[in-house]
Amino acid sequence: MKIYLLKKSEEKGIQGMIEGIVRDGDPVIMQQMNLVPEIRAQWDTHHCKVRRLKIFSEKEDIMYLELKMPFPMSNRDFLLSRYFLNSDQHAEEIERLGFPKTENKRWVLMQHSVELQEYPTIKGIERAESITLLSWEQDRENPKVVYTKSMSQTTLKGKLPGSLVKMGIGKQFLKAHHTSVQAFQKHRANWAKMIKK
Repeated sequence: MKIYLLKKSEEKGIQGMIEGIVRDGDPVIMQQMNLVPEIRAQWDTHHCKVRRLKIFSEKEDIMYLELKMPFPMSNRDFLLSRYFLNSDQHAEEIERLGFPKTENKRWVLMQHSVELQEYPTIKGIERAESITLLSWEQDRENPKVVYTKSMSQTTLKGKLPGSLVKMGIGKQFLKAHHTSVQAFQKHRANWAKMIKK
């Protein structure tokens, strides 16, 4: 596993990237456990609220997340426009978006913050901003091997202690990745029943 983390700056927020390999993976479940609120709520311990607010099509929606912050800081929330594709159904579209060509099958989730009048900020919660790309590639020769990549840029807004940024963010990045992989391994059979492949 490779982890890249750039510390917080006022202009670009917190930037990070994780690359990993899951030896006995399933990219469909791994994508859907991030997409489906009922599944994500079972494993995502960092967000205390996970709601799908709007569905525009089979590959576009709006998601609301509330991020738990340590006391005495206020929680942050995100209003995210999400776009999700897979190479079985959207190969040409994925290529047009600039992803490198590969013979592996690929599943992609892209999301970025938006502002919508019908979902204003909530008193006591800081509205944060995020841009994230998640991808899962299934090895052509060994379909059980899945290559994962997560890249994000997050601006948490408000004042943050320097010690939290320098010491806490990298650990949280790694913990979130480990939590998702462990949850996948533990619950994949049950989640497979909830997912339409």
